[in-house]
Amino acid sequence: MKKLVGPVLTDEVVNHSARTFNNKTLRVVSTPSGEKAVLNPMSEIDTRHYLGNNNTPYSIDHVSLATTEDEGGAPGAEGALELHRAALQSAVSAYISSKFTCELAAGTVATKDNNLHVFICTEKPNLRNFWSGKWTSSWVVSVDGGSASVSGEIKVRAMPLVVWVERMCSYC
Repeated sequence: MKKLVGPVLTDEVVNHSARTFNNKTLRVVSTPSGEKAVLNPMSEIDTRHYLGNNNTPYSIDHVSLATTEDEGGAPGAEGALELHRAALQSAVSAYISSKFTCELAAGTVATKDNNLHVFICTEKPNLRNFWSGKWTSSWVVSVDGGSASVSGEIKVRAMPLVVWVERMCSYC
C-alpha cells in the first residue's frame, strides 16, 4: 500500500488509522498475561497503552495487535468504584466463558468519569465458507450509592463475507 500511495502514508498515519479502527470496532486482543481483552477508548491510557481486565497496563502495536507487558502507565480506579469494577469484570468474564466458545470473545470493564464501562465482543469468522458474524455491545453503568443505572447499545453483524467485502470496497 505504501508503494501505491507514497509518502502520504507515513507510519504515523497507519498507526493512527489502526488505533481508530481497533477502538471503534472493539477488537479482541490477547494481553501479555494471556487473558483476552477488548480494545476500547475507556481502557486507553494513551495511544499505545491500555489497562487490562486485571487493571494492569500493557502496550500494544495497533497494526500487528501484538501486546507487551508495561511497567509504567496510569493506575486504575481506586476505592469503591474499583471494587465494583473488579466484581463486574469477574461476572462478565464468567458470562463470556460460559456463553461463547469462539476464540475471539472477550469482555472488558473499564472506569472513567466515575462510571463503569462494559465492552463485550465476540466474532466468528468462517473464511472457508465465506461468512462472518460479530456481536459487540457497550454499556455504561452509573453507580450512585446503593443504586445503579445502565444504558448501552448492541451491534450485530452477520452476513456472507463476499457481501461484506463488496460493501467495504465500495467505501474505498
